[in-house]
Amino acid sequence: MLGIKLENLGAYAEAAPLLDEAARLFEELGFASWAAVAQHHRGVLAFGLGDLPQAEVTIADAVARHRRLGDTGTPPG
Repeated sequence: MLGIKLENLGAYAEAAPLLDEAARLFEELGFASWAAVAQHHRGVLAFGLGDLPQAEVTIADAVARHRRLGDTGTPPG
């Protein structure tokens, strides 16, 4: 995802709409594990932007999604 690349470069504001779009598309297409990955990275963006309460909520939601799906930490394929 381009949003993750931008996140890695510290371009959080530019990454946010791309991760939002990716999460929406993954949900629509039924790729729940990838949607959870996008949610995790939304939390990383919130952290990078200094919004720690939002980061905590967003990452906790991503972890809960992964657990519900039985994800093991291996990249979804």
